[in-house]
Amino acid sequence: MLKSPSAPFQRVARVRVADVCLCLALFAACAPTGPAADEELHAVLAADDRRGAAVALDVLRDGLASPVPRVRAAAVRAFGRLERVEFIAEIAAVGRTDDDTAVRLSATHALAQAASTGDGALVIDRLAAVLADEEDPGVRAAAAAGLGRLRYADPAQLSRVEQLLLTTLPTQNPALAEGVARGYAALLRGHGDLRPTAATVTLLAELSAPQEGLVDPGEFGSVAATEALLTAEELRGERLQRAADSPTAEVRRIAARAYASEDIAATDPLIDAALQDDSRLVRLEALRALRGKGDIDGLCVRYTTALNDPWLAVRLAAINGLGGCPGSVATLEAIADGGWAEQGWQPAVHALASLVRLAPGDKSARVDAAATAGIWQVRMHAAGAAGETGNTDLLRTLATDMHPNVQHAALRGLQARLGHEADDVFAAALTSPDYQVVMTAANALAGGDTEYGDTEYLDEVFAALERITAQKRETSRDPRTALLRAAASLAFQGTPEQNLLVSRRLQPYTSDFDVIVAELAVDLIADTTGLDHIRGEQPLPLQPFPTFEQLQAIDRTRAVLTMDNGDRITLRFFPFEAPTHAARFVRLASDGYFDGLTFHRVVYNFVLQGGSPGANEYMGDGPFSRDEITERSHRRGTVGTSTRGRDTGDGQIFINLIDNLRLDFNYTIFAEVVDGDEALDNVAEGAVIESVTFERDD
Repeated sequence: MLKSPSAPFQRVARVRVADVCLCLALFAACAPTGPAADEELHAVLAADDRRGAAVALDVLRDGLASPVPRVRAAAVRAFGRLERVEFIAEIAAVGRTDDDTAVRLSATHALAQAASTGDGALVIDRLAAVLADEEDPGVRAAAAAGLGRLRYADPAQLSRVEQLLLTTLPTQNPALAEGVARGYAALLRGHGDLRPTAATVTLLAELSAPQEGLVDPGEFGSVAATEALLTAEELRGERLQRAADSPTAEVRRIAARAYASEDIAATDPLIDAALQDDSRLVRLEALRALRGKGDIDGLCVRYTTALNDPWLAVRLAAINGLGGCPGSVATLEAIADGGWAEQGWQPAVHALASLVRLAPGDKSARVDAAATAGIWQVRMHAAGAAGETGNTDLLRTLATDMHPNVQHAALRGLQARLGHEADDVFAAALTSPDYQVVMTAANALAGGDTEYGDTEYLDEVFAALERITAQKRETSRDPRTALLRAAASLAFQGTPEQNLLVSRRLQPYTSDFDVIVAELAVDLIADTTGLDHIRGEQPLPLQPFPTFEQLQAIDRTRAVLTMDNGDRITLRFFPFEAPTHAARFVRLASDGYFDGLTFHRVVYNFVLQGGSPGANEYMGDGPFSRDEITERSHRRGTVGTSTRGRDTGDGQIFINLIDNLRLDFNYTIFAEVVDGDEALDNVAEGAVIESVTFERDD
């Protein structure tokens, strides 16, 4: 059965009750009320960025006492972002006593955020009181979502939360129903052993596919409820059929994920209907669900049919699937021999990978040809294929490629195939300016099995460590910690005297500008010598905080990403929710930083990630940005900051291609796509951002 096409960005513009609650709250929290109030708000936002410093806490407490609601909302949100349980009482007091709905909403979210790194039992009673006593449904919805997203060590507390969510409904309020659905989705995702009660499953089924006369949680609430059912392994039978028939494409997409169950055959009518769905997101999910199913003929027919799909992502998934179909060699060879066009190389490299899986020894000529292609992404995939086939000579050659991502792929292949027999190659790679290459080489050198007293390549490790440390870049944390571990690992191969010398070389890093590096250096010295050392890190100065006028200007600005295929993606910013992240993007884009960079990571039905000068995870703008977690959810089209742990944003961005509930409250959202729905799904691996320009929103 064909379904109506999805229109994700109609959902961004379409009014939902929950959106109304949030927008009214944010308007109240951000509406200007005069220069003095603006100055007070700016002081609170800046104090938030100083994250826990004594003076900053004083400013935030002053903000809690402000007569201006938007200032109080920003201050209580800042306390939640500290994620420290000692502030729970202060946050809860604001939620109980403030007469402004927007402030109570921020306080409710802040309560959950403050407890997010500990035991959720610390705030159960407080959030339960909000559910029981609060009049505003949006605030109650925040309490329901907050209860669900926390972690509970005591099974009795976990059961209590499930019952609290259950007894919150029935209600005819869509905002609250959405909050309950989101709470259940997070609760089940965070507690894999939780088996929901029959009453919970019934409620989730009603929210997933609302029937006439029952509460309608809106599209997003239905998505959350369907995801909860899938997580609980309860999306089956009639519940699955109703989700498959949903008018909401995102619900149908989640239903298609359930088709991967071994109970559903490759020829099941549900799968065939999804493969013909008007939503490309659903078709892709259904094709992925075929993997591993037993009917090889049925599988291969469907993969072959999908080669004609208009969406590249579906075609690529079909090519990948044909790697398990022995009768598809000729088809795959034709695709692989299609050449390496500047736009359109992806099918050829995916076909090559599938051919390698089918017959690794017979494809060396094609792998060799790919290894000399002018497009570095093709050479990177060739390195991956060489690793699969065990062609270590080719891997050694590609380990010196001009592009670091090709080197990285080759180094990983050598580590898997040769281990420490390739240490000479790993040591040479330590001179690379690319952090990912250095980190990969250091990890490969660590844990050696050399003879006692053999500390070969230790000098090369320290040389790389000293060179990168001198750059004073916070984003160098990952390669430097890898180098420290490699140094300590090699030291363990040495004599006690050599170990002592190594510990002395590690000692300067106990006073590093990065606290993580300093802590690691102290621990490694203790491990190698048994000696204690006192940490004394010397942090780099914080980046200047944007002025209030700059934030106002960003609030009225739209950014337009023009892609190499001519598509345009337009962003709207949230500068008063994520000021440093929005300002950083605008600053970098104004300087031309993103022009010519790529979306190096494209995971269809998940995210696009890009904005790295090295086109990889580890090369970005120098200083870190602190996380600015907001009340927003990672819906399709929201734009976030890519990180490698808390407070490690480096200018790289990601754009959600689906409703990614599992990312909520963990990554900063600083913008959303307001124009360019089709363009998002047209982005392929390696797509180039030709330019970022700005338009004034009048």
